[in-house]
Amino acid sequence: MLVSLECLNLGVNRLDGCLPEEIWNLTCLRTFSVACNNLRGHVSSNVGKLIYLRTFVLSGNRFSGPLPQAIGSLRHLEVLDCSSNCFSGPISTFEPNFRLRSLNLSNNALSGDIPNSLSNLPLLQSLYLNANCLSGEIPTSLGLLDLLKVLHLQDNCLKGPIPSALFLTRSFLESVILDRNQLSGSIPWEVRHCRYLCEFSACDNTLSGLIPAGLFFLPYIERVMLRGNHLCGIIPGLNMAAPWREMHLSENHVAD
Repeated sequence: MLVSLECLNLGVNRLDGCLPEEIWNLTCLRTFSVACNNLRGHVSSNVGKLIYLRTFVLSGNRFSGPLPQAIGSLRHLEVLDCSSNCFSGPISTFEPNFRLRSLNLSNNALSGDIPNSLSNLPLLQSLYLNANCLSGEIPTSLGLLDLLKVLHLQDNCLKGPIPSALFLTRSFLESVILDRNQLSGSIPWEVRHCRYLCEFSACDNTLSGLIPAGLFFLPYIERVMLRGNHLCGIIPGLNMAAPWREMHLSENHVAD
């Protein structure tokens, strides 16, 4: 009997077909991974039976349909990776979870707004929602995620401004990628507070106004990518001590 099994990792094999319903009876599981196979079908709402689950990885398969709402109720979850599948519909609502550190739902067909319930994940460090069909505005509630380091929202249909609430004085953000959306307005001057920021990219949006000079004087900045917007003003000075690797300001209205 496998009822006491705590770890089941079947990743990087040649598994095909659907997940058997019996999987959800392994209620002692802490780790479950079927990454990089050829699995398909819907994920059962019975995933909610795995109440001790800490790591749940479905990435690199062909799962489809909605993400079960029950996933947002798994309060011991620390890592959730459902990337590179065919999931559709809205992102699950997340109940308060004081363990989840990494959430990767990228490369699917998820739609609707980014839910405010993500602010119920106070220990979240990495949020990957890129390459979906998400719409609406970037919620200011993401600014409540004090420990967030990685925010990747590129290749969606997001609109409206970049919330200044993302860039608070206590921000630990290291990588912010917002390329290929429909974002408008100016880049918040508060970005200068992100002293750990290495990468800021917002190419191919409709951003306007001046480029915040503080962005170019951050101590660890490596990449600033703002190509294809309506930004204007002069090219600000640079922190020559920073580990610069890449800067793209083309297709704007900046001057030297």
